Amino acid sequence: MSQVLIRSVWAYNLDEEFSLIHTLLQQYRFAAIDTEFPGFIYHSRRPHLLSAEEFYVLLKSNVDHLHLIQVGLTLFDANGNLPDLGTHGAVYYAWEFNLRDFDIYSHCFAPESINFLSSNGFDFDHLRTYGIDSSLFAQRLVASHLVGSDSNIEWVTFSGAYDFGYLIKILMGSPLPERREDFMRLLTSFFGERLFDIKTIMRYCDGLYGGLEQVARTLNVVSTVGRPRRAGSNSVLASRTFLEMRNRFFIDRDMTMHAGAPHGLNFTR
Repeated sequence: MSQVLIRSVWAYNLDEEFSLIHTLLQQYRFAAIDTEFPGFIYHSRRPHLLSAEEFYVLLKSNVDHLHLIQVGLTLFDANGNLPDLGTHGAVYYAWEFNLRDFDIYSHCFAPESINFLSSNGFDFDHLRTYGIDSSLFAQRLVASHLVGSDSNIEWVTFSGAYDFGYLIKILMGSPLPERREDFMRLLTSFFGERLFDIKTIMRYCDGLYGGLEQVARTLNVVSTVGRPRRAGSNSVLASRTFLEMRNRFFIDRDMTMHAGAPHGLNFTR
């Protein structure tokens, strides 16, 4: 594939970019997402042994007390084509939405996560000044028909429980529900039932393990994005990895049987 360029979205060009996205949704029915947030301030001593209910309690505690920083979005069709916006395949495009809600001077965060983001070019003062208010971002998500009952988008993520947790928080404009069951109903209401989490699906694919970059390397998926390790580039990598998994491991198997809840929320011990 040719190079993928990330379209950086701020408050000043939010409406223009969402108008463009809306025009593309009839052709591009898949959406891969990734988010950046200030890490985790609540932890479990046994993270790999949590039931779905216990995992949700931990997720809610973190999401309710932290703020979303960035959202990456990659649209693609069933054949893996990204929008080229009239360049005839010379360049493909994905999106990166920069939010203003997080204030490094007054909000909670995990220092190691903020240090990592800073080392990858995040300017938190710039975000606070020029970023998008999350409530406005949520309104545009709904108006674009990316989410909601009239949306036909199929969603792709990697270990995406927190991605969708933060998105549901801003879509509702309130803390997450107390019960996992109520959260799951909101998840289906906003994002539908065709939600594919690579972290879940790779359990049914021999030889795949680790994080997104490790899985991509194992599958020989090459990044075509110039600026790695941010939400936009990660969403592109998730889209390519998902397609390669589908083409290698699900030619004669139905991948939709693994659609549904994100990893961590899809089982009960």
